[in-house]
Amino acid sequence: KIAQKAEIERRQFAEALRDVSLVINSTLNLNEVLERILSSVFEFLPCNMANIALIDNGIARVEIFHGYLNPEEIEWVKAARFDVENVPNLRMMVETGNPMFIADTRQVDYFTNPSVLSYMGAPIKVRHDVIGFLNLDSDQPNTFTSMEECERLKAFADLAGIAIDNARTYQKTKESAVIDSLTGINNRRNLLSIAEKEFERSERYNTPISIIMLDIDNFKLINDTCGHQAGDAVLMDVGKALSAFIRKIDTAGRYGGDEFCIVLPETDLEEARTAAARLLDEFHRIKVPSISFQEYLQASLGVACKNDDITNLEDLLARADLAMYQAKKRGRNRVECYLP
Repeated sequence: KIAQKAEIERRQFAEALRDVSLVINSTLNLNEVLERILSSVFEFLPCNMANIALIDNGIARVEIFHGYLNPEEIEWVKAARFDVENVPNLRMMVETGNPMFIADTRQVDYFTNPSVLSYMGAPIKVRHDVIGFLNLDSDQPNTFTSMEECERLKAFADLAGIAIDNARTYQKTKESAVIDSLTGINNRRNLLSIAEKEFERSERYNTPISIIMLDIDNFKLINDTCGHQAGDAVLMDVGKALSAFIRKIDTAGRYGGDEFCIVLPETDLEEARTAAARLLDEFHRIKVPSISFQEYLQASLGVACKNDDITNLEDLLARADLAMYQAKKRGRNRVECYLP
């Protein structure tokens, strides 16, 4: 009978793993998969509480949890941040890549949650890197006592790793279609798609919309003098500066080469000119590689605002572009506005 019971449990466990695998293959909704994993863990392992924590810059933070009923426990688990290097059980799992258990947490001095009296954990890996943990807690001592249970938990943690890897790969693929890989801001196609929607909204609600076009001054000289790596570093700095500068309603993107564009909804010409002047001041904080006559980044900016003569986005972009070239002609490193 014992052998028969063990065989039934083994089959049920295999079926649970298969069911989770099917969910992984049928959806890229990471929360749905992780919820399914935690539900299965509750079925096959004796725990009161379970959570999945993921590592970001050495800090493990709980992403999803089950079984925490006490409001204080729920607040604790939501707010918990663990420095992996300074938490012995987490550090051990990172170093060994193996699951582990603590039968009675009262026998160690680093468990700060008094309601957890027994613990078991398994590292979640993507390829060979530990990226998180599947943690089980019990309010009774000696709940977790066997390596067989650890191996079961490891099987679920391995599936969590596959699900997380799939979701992250999908997210990167999705982002690569809309984000410029060098500067980290919108690529031209996505920028224009967003700009078109904002222009249509401006037409519908009769609200202003402005465009800032900017071109880095002497960029070819930076490339020719200091090399393309230095030029790429400047473009990355511009991307960071634009991301930090724009409002939530604005959109910045790389228009092409060393030319960038900012879409400013609900912004008239004077407001856009003021914003462009402030942005130029921000650029003057960016150091450029050593060229004899210029220490900080310089740029020519052109500003245009939709008016009654402008009926489509292309016209608005073209006028901002004309203003930018006017800034180039008038000595560079300045802001010019298109005036009808």
